[in-house]
Amino acid sequence: MTDLPLIPDAPQRFGADDFCTRCRVCTDACPPDAIFDVKQLVRGKEKWYVDFDKCIPYFNETYGCGICIAACPWSTPGRAPKMAETWSRRMTTSPS
Repeated sequence: MTDLPLIPDAPQRFGADDFCTRCRVCTDACPPDAIFDVKQLVRGKEKWYVDFDKCIPYFNETYGCGICIAACPWSTPGRAPKMAETWSRRMTTSPS
């Protein structure tokens, strides 16, 4: 807790959406096909969406899952900072 006045800044944009749009590893790895390959409108915001109506039955049948998390390159321990740096660099050097 703090009473220090904080100035909000803009979200850091480093290319994660571009990466996920191209990667599709989690989408392809999902046995119940519960991950949409394009963002969906969720409560008024565009988000990557997992259809839990498909996910939960598979999860219950197999007593767990997490395949999407294990397959995602961003989930590999220690890998995310380097990936963020690489994609950030690409965003600043690519033509608009």
